[in-house]
Amino acid sequence: MENTLGLDFWDFPRDMMVSPEMMDQVVGQLETSNIEYSVWIENVQDKIDNVFDMPRSDVAGFDYYVYHTYEEIMVWIDDVVATYPTLASSFSLGKSYEGRDLKALKIGYNDGKEKRAVWFNGCIHAREWVSPATVMWMTNALLSNYTEEADPKVTMLMQFYDFYILPMMNPDGYVHSWTTDRLWRKTRSHHEGDSCIGTDGNRNFPYQWGGEGSSGVSCSSTYRGPSPLSEVEVSSVVEFIRAQSAVQQFDLYIDYHSYGQLMLSPWGYTEDCVEAGDYGLMDGHMKVHTDAIASVYGLQYEYGPGSIVLYIVSGGSRDWAYGEQGIRNAYTIELRDDGTYGFELPESEIYPTVTENYEGLKAGLEYLSQDPTPADTLCK
Repeated sequence: MENTLGLDFWDFPRDMMVSPEMMDQVVGQLETSNIEYSVWIENVQDKIDNVFDMPRSDVAGFDYYVYHTYEEIMVWIDDVVATYPTLASSFSLGKSYEGRDLKALKIGYNDGKEKRAVWFNGCIHAREWVSPATVMWMTNALLSNYTEEADPKVTMLMQFYDFYILPMMNPDGYVHSWTTDRLWRKTRSHHEGDSCIGTDGNRNFPYQWGGEGSSGVSCSSTYRGPSPLSEVEVSSVVEFIRAQSAVQQFDLYIDYHSYGQLMLSPWGYTEDCVEAGDYGLMDGHMKVHTDAIASVYGLQYEYGPGSIVLYIVSGGSRDWAYGEQGIRNAYTIELRDDGTYGFELPESEIYPTVTENYEGLKAGLEYLSQDPTPADTLCK
């Protein structure tokens, strides 16, 4: 139905958005196929209209509890570097398809000693606004907790790790989701022979590209592109991590998404398990990470291999980070919520989302920094 009816799957193959004009046809196909269904959100536009539910502050400084435009996020990066010049620096991975800067941050305390590395990014999918909000809040928390509050756990992490942070991986799509189509997902590229604009960046990585869980139809929301790395946004990230991995060990890679409240490990492209020792390390880390998330508000994120917990994805970021780069802890984290709001998570939900995930990040990294001995655990 995705390809023949042009439906927008929010959580393939389970949640899909259907226009009033298409409702009878979709319901008919579901009933003909004996597929049970229910209406989850009656009026998506109503959710869109109520996303901005927090008052705008008159107090000077960056408001972390409202959604921000691409331009505001770029200014924020510059302000972070100006505020913490000894701990933070910015760099560009290149330009997007439409020429926007792919600006990233490196944060950490530099005493000249060899350090390990952490990568996390937000907004590979344009409509998932809470992902860059989460990445920015956690970045600020690491910096402010190191300097002003002297949190001993953060002090250790900032001295042990270099953090490479890309808040906005898909700036063109993100801008389009603000100006034109709130529910836009893909990049804004156009390739010769394609009928439609945009590629799903999380199907474009050069590992097991082109398989199940991705589409070869350009109008599909999961279109994988004409070739791996066809998207400059993806190739820029891949080139940076390949180069940096040659000189620095990456302990953690997290690609932040919404929604679902999940922590997903490899594999995505197959339901086969990764090696038992590697999955033992992932399993131990995910338990620590998700238990720390739950310690804040009691919300337990489900965790495990993405192909089993959620669905099969080929050409995805975490499979590439683990399968090609050998980053043994490579994850997709699906942030709040459970689908009540879906991509239209109101601003009032930013605070609980970011605070619980910050505790997860800290606890998980503390665990990895101790070089735990993994059990020979098979995925379930």
